[in-house]
Amino acid sequence: MTFENRIAWRLSLLLALSLTVLVALLLTMDRRHLKDTRSQWVQAETEAAARRVNALIERAAATAVAMAHTIEEQRRSGRADRELANVVVRAGLQSNPTLIGASTAWEPNAFDGRDAEFVNADERHDETGRLIPYWYRSSSGVITADKLVDYEKPGDGDWYLVPRQTRRQLVADPYVYPVEGKPVLMTTVSQPILEGGRFVGLTTVDLPLTDVSAQLAQQRLLDSGYFVLLTAAAMVVAHPQTKFNGKNAEQAGMPAVVVEAVRAGRAKTAAAEGHLWAVVPVALAQSDQRWAMVGVVPLAEVNREAKRATITGVAVGAVVLAAVIGTLIVLLRRTVLRPLGGDPREVVAHIQ
Repeated sequence: MTFENRIAWRLSLLLALSLTVLVALLLTMDRRHLKDTRSQWVQAETEAAARRVNALIERAAATAVAMAHTIEEQRRSGRADRELANVVVRAGLQSNPTLIGASTAWEPNAFDGRDAEFVNADERHDETGRLIPYWYRSSSGVITADKLVDYEKPGDGDWYLVPRQTRRQLVADPYVYPVEGKPVLMTTVSQPILEGGRFVGLTTVDLPLTDVSAQLAQQRLLDSGYFVLLTAAAMVVAHPQTKFNGKNAEQAGMPAVVVEAVRAGRAKTAAAEGHLWAVVPVALAQSDQRWAMVGVVPLAEVNREAKRATITGVAVGAVVLAAVIGTLIVLLRRTVLRPLGGDPREVVAHIQ
């Protein structure tokens, strides 16, 4: 090899190794940063989805609270009128189109002391005579009245029994209830009415969750990511694939690390089973309960930008390396070989 080729080869090898190490370090750091940024973005989008659901529950709960305050104020001012209480409940349902039903239920003789006068008096009273009207919205939008049932039955009547025991607002776990012959997944928000710390009654609103599921199905994380809403017990409330609604998280294909975070009520971001999972607790109005919003994105999509940056970095590094080597060879010829007159070995031989 000529002197020029030897120098060019050695410089090229040294520069190639140096730039390769430098580019590798920079790309590794950049790739990690991009992944962290994407994970933070997924977490932030999941938090935003959680806030939207919380706002929906808050609006429903606010209707129940307003009804409770209005009816209780009527009682305290000496206007404990059952028809007036029915007007308040009906107006509450009418004011919030997202609701499917609303009611008020009272302990025996707690409302006006006249339960005996209203035993089976109409379709809004049963054999106890208690104030228990239930107003509901039909599929055609017509609001109709009926009476509550099973309010003293454990399990079916937990929407009444639990607030009576805890004296706190309750957002019931989702359940399927037939509406006009069709099963509807819904939740009930119960607002207790207290008198001197004693439970005397409550107001409730029923919120169908089919709209929540439809809204979540329309929201996307990147290209194919999605959101899932779960209860604290890891039961699916809303899923883009509605067949999973009402099922547990394991049946919906969620990994153990995600299910554990949901049941523990803590935020978490984890990569598992080829996906990035972001868990965000969802506060439920003024109750002590928490649901969870889970954002799911395929890792291939999360890493796509990092891969693109890697390819770009390698291409730029190769171009820079070629330009540096070419520049050095030109400088070598001009500043070393041209003054010498040729290969140093030929110069030495000529002088000798």
